[in-house]
Amino acid sequence: MRGLSPEDRARAAWARLRKAQVNPVEVIAAWLAIEAMIEADPHPEHKEFQLVQAAKLVHRMASGSHRRWQGPDGGTIEMHVYPRPRGKVLRHLGRDIEEAAGLVIVGR
Repeated sequence: MRGLSPEDRARAAWARLRKAQVNPVEVIAAWLAIEAMIEADPHPEHKEFQLVQAAKLVHRMASGSHRRWQGPDGGTIEMHVYPRPRGKVLRHLGRDIEEAAGLVIVGR
C-alpha cells in the first residue's frame, strides 16, 4: 500500500470490504451510529470529525491480521493486529460513506 495515493488506499479499503463480504448495511449503521453520537452531544464536533470516526469503524471491519495458535500451556493464544488508519485516506473513505449513507437517510 505504500506509494499509493490516499484515493487509491481508500479504494483498496472498499475492495477489502467486498472481499470480506461485509454487509453494506453495516457500513450505513456505522455512519448512523456516529451521527447519533454527534447529535446527542451538547457540544458537537465539526463534520470532519464525523467523517474520520465513521471511516475508522469501517476500516476495521475488513482490515487486519487475525491469528490463533496453541500456547505452551495448552491454552489458545490469539493475536489481532489492525493497520493504522490515518490521514487523508480516512477523509476519502469518510466522504464515500457519507455519500452512500446520504442515499439512505431521509431528509438529506
